[in-house]
Amino acid sequence: ASKSLSVKDSDVGELVLLYKKFLVYRNLVECVRRMTNILAKKAKTFKDKIADANESF
Repeated sequence: ASKSLSVKDSDVGELVLLYKKFLVYRNLVECVRRMTNILAKKAKTFKDKIADANESF
């Protein structure tokens, strides 16, 4: 039922390129997640400052 996979230089090269693409994609997803969290915190802080300013008038 199990076959040994043929390993050629081109297969290894293709695998390396696919893995690099995966790592780049994963890093971009993590970067977007971090930026989203930072922007959400900044938006909340800004909203709170506006609310405080409106209350002081």
